[in-house]
Amino acid sequence: MTNKLLVQVQCASHAQIFEGCSGPRCTPDSGTPYGGRPGEPWAGPHATLKAALIEWIKNGTFNGAANGQFTVDASGVASSGT
Repeated sequence: MTNKLLVQVQCASHAQIFEGCSGPRCTPDSGTPYGGRPGEPWAGPHATLKAALIEWIKNGTFNGAANGQFTVDASGVASSGT
């Protein structure tokens, strides 16, 4: 079986590689930003892209899963489903 993932970052655009995050929405009410540290603000869509690429190259997974659909919310927290 081929590993297939779909990851939607809610506040990203086609310039995701350059996008950061600022303001209160960058600190999630609950959860930890994907690729971040607990209690620290999300660095933005570029940080999610970087962490996802590293995990995919090393393990063939996103957020520990080899297949599935994920959504990264405007605070950087990943969840399964869309």
